[in-house]
Amino acid sequence: MKQKDNEERERIEWEKSKNSGMGKFLLREGFFQWGLPMGVIFGIMLQIIENGFHFGNFGFVNNIFFGLVIFCSNGLVIGLLSWRRKKKKYS
Repeated sequence: MKQKDNEERERIEWEKSKNSGMGKFLLREGFFQWGLPMGVIFGIMLQIIENGFHFGNFGFVNNIFFGLVIFCSNGLVIGLLSWRRKKKKYS
């Protein structure tokens, strides 16, 4: 019963996302929910590995920027793959 409720909820969420359009879906799912958090976490981890807990230098900004570029672009690809998978599953 619980699995059926989850599937129905996922279908309803997909319909809302589909009606909003692929661009908004990619931004929300890929960029904001995956790419942005992962980019920030990666940048902080890279800073700690390279320089310890010294966040006052330009290297920190550079590491965050590098993480955001890499992971946000990957997030858009992941969002596109998710869009295609859900479109195939629910259409």
